[in-house]
Amino acid sequence: MNFEKIEKQNNNFNYYKKIIKIILVSSLLPTNLIAKNIYSPFPPATLNLKIPNPYEKKESLINKINDFYSKHRNNFPPLLNEDFFKIIKEIESTNNPKAVNKNSGATGLMQVTDICIKDVLESINIYTKNRFHLTTKDQIQEIKKEILNNPKLGEKIGKLYFYFLYKRYNINNLKGMIIAYNAGINYLNQKKIPEETKKYLEKYKKLANK
Repeated sequence: MNFEKIEKQNNNFNYYKKIIKIILVSSLLPTNLIAKNIYSPFPPATLNLKIPNPYEKKESLINKINDFYSKHRNNFPPLLNEDFFKIIKEIESTNNPKAVNKNSGATGLMQVTDICIKDVLESINIYTKNRFHLTTKDQIQEIKKEILNNPKLGEKIGKLYFYFLYKRYNINNLKGMIIAYNAGINYLNQKKIPEETKKYLEKYKKLANK
């Protein structure tokens, strides 16, 4: 039995299920729908609701990230400065660009996760192309492999994700940023801090006071 062929068929089936959902939803929406923060952390863009290409090449995705970072890095709020990111890299990976978390799959200097990569790529695509973009698991894995060979790419994704948190959820303090990045936005919304994140905050304070 060809399991690879079966898996590919299942992936295609799941992809087209998502496409059908988009088409059904788009038929109920006004044509001048504006993408607000629930869709993208970045400035609003008019949605055309076109069917995306799920097989966009790795090189194209990397160029999008690099271009978007170059255009928006000067828009980062003061709290997202290089001193902040330097401490985050120290805590996340002890400055090891090849670091990979065996449990979560987090990768690189800033230990970016699948969700982090997915949110950044889809937000960039909505803003730049004015349409929905479905990021596939294969695309995410390709980016994670590239991060191990290109540490700067992982840094840019991590920094853009912090910018994503700032823009989408209006998080304007370091404690909130760290909770959302380390534990997830749900913990921040529920005003809960896991033990691991408490230790993370303590590490940050110690390194910031050196």
